[in-house]
Amino acid sequence: NQWSSMFFHIISRALTLEILSTGVAGNWNGALQV
Repeated sequence: NQWSSMFFHIISRALTLEILSTGVAGNWNGALQV
């Protein structure tokens, strides 16, 4: 139970960081193109 909870926490955090990083990269690319 503790392992599955920790695993879920790591995955959710990794997904959040990936979404944030790609969002920031997309904003930067849009700003550079304009």
